[in-house]
Amino acid sequence: MGVNGKVTGKQMSGEFPSKNGDSNARPNALDALSDEQLMLEVQRGDGDAFTVIFDRYNRLVLTVALRIVHDVGEAQEVTQSVFLNFIAQREDLTLPEAHLKCTSLSPNTRQ
Repeated sequence: MGVNGKVTGKQMSGEFPSKNGDSNARPNALDALSDEQLMLEVQRGDGDAFTVIFDRYNRLVLTVALRIVHDVGEAQEVTQSVFLNFIAQREDLTLPEAHLKCTSLSPNTRQ
């Protein structure tokens, strides 16, 4: 568990084998990848790519969960479940075609 009993992306990425041998180091190059590129890396088993996705989206998922369940502890559990399901189903997940079209048109899209 992380700070305040929360699970961190790095802890969840323990489901993946470490590619660089150092579980505490994350190449900064991954931070510049698009969600689509990170998704491909996650599907290949890259735990560091998962950590980047987790870092990008955990607050959003937690905020949405909190708005629905109105309880911080329960919202944290929901968030953890979302990301654990993401890991478990990573090989079958695809980004919606509409998302791909929208992000490819956005001037602020990461490349």
